[in-house]
Amino acid sequence: MEDRDTSVDGPQAQVAGAGVGPDAVEDESQAQAAGVEEDPNAPAEGTPAQAPGAGENLDAPEDRPQPPGAEVDPNASEDGSPAQAAGAGAGPNAAEDGARVRATGAGVEPYPSVEGLRADTTGAVLRLTLDRPRRRNALDDTSMAALIRHLETANTDENLRAVLLTGTGGDFCSGFDIVGRNAAGKGDARPRTGSIQRRMPSQANRLIPLLLELQLPVVCAVRGWAVGIGAQLALASDFTVAARDAVFWYPFLRRGFTPDSGATWLLPRVVGPVRARELLMLDRKFSGTEAATWGAVHAAVEDEDVTKTAETLTAELAASATVAIGLTKSLLNAAPGGDLRHHLADEAYAMELSSRSPDFREGMRAFAEHRPPDFGGR
Repeated sequence: MEDRDTSVDGPQAQVAGAGVGPDAVEDESQAQAAGVEEDPNAPAEGTPAQAPGAGENLDAPEDRPQPPGAEVDPNASEDGSPAQAAGAGAGPNAAEDGARVRATGAGVEPYPSVEGLRADTTGAVLRLTLDRPRRRNALDDTSMAALIRHLETANTDENLRAVLLTGTGGDFCSGFDIVGRNAAGKGDARPRTGSIQRRMPSQANRLIPLLLELQLPVVCAVRGWAVGIGAQLALASDFTVAARDAVFWYPFLRRGFTPDSGATWLLPRVVGPVRARELLMLDRKFSGTEAATWGAVHAAVEDEDVTKTAETLTAELAASATVAIGLTKSLLNAAPGGDLRHHLADEAYAMELSSRSPDFREGMRAFAEHRPPDFGGR
């Protein structure tokens, strides 16, 4: 198959400010990459209707009605303690869990949880949960690095068949916590001038291509706010289930800087160039219902149904022919901008590979025997 680069590392994505969440700043001074002295626990400035910033006081009232169950649990853990995967080390998943550890290094947990990101495997599904509810699950350097590392590991994990990406509490992700990064008094030196363009290749510009290139289906569950790179995570996933009243927002220009994380590359491909201009240049928020109508997400459901719907969809994808679905994903992502003749050659190569898989043989047997296939992910 001809390798077509679907990454956002090109000139369109090399923009100042990549990897910096617009929601984490509430005035122009906070948008500076260095020298910002900000109390990350201070209430956000501006009107209550503005998107929650990473430094916002979560006790402040909001104009937006909270969806059922969207209240942040004040006792929710932020220490990143590893969640115990259902059945890990015992029961029917014990063999798969042991094989996964052996495949990635004896005695080494391949998907450790860190502060801000919980990771666990149940059977053939890797569940990644953004876990900073008091910051509305804003990413920081630690959680960003872990998310990238886990997706890289998943790409060569022969026991995985699907990934589920979600968030703790009532929001999915409020962007990147630039306020927390720049806050004084943390003991670390504040970023030097030029830190944004140095960080981009290994952070935002690495994360979004990983989601697109991973040869496993990725399901994203979105409730509440999905802002900046949070919205990009949802759009880059293969199937996003959003609450009808979820809020997607790209407030870059309102903060005085340009979009990041490949928004100017991915958004026009998902919603079209005209609507992308509206969302990026006119600072328009859009709901989960609108996102589903535009084809930006797979489905919009009631808030209380988001998790169950996403989990059911993930299980369905995990039971499919893993090799074939991974190659199909690659073909779909390579198609825009490619010419037909080269794409047909890519399709022929993908069919050659998939038709040599055990799942192909199982599919043909099931067809001949008039029964549903029982794919093994091989």
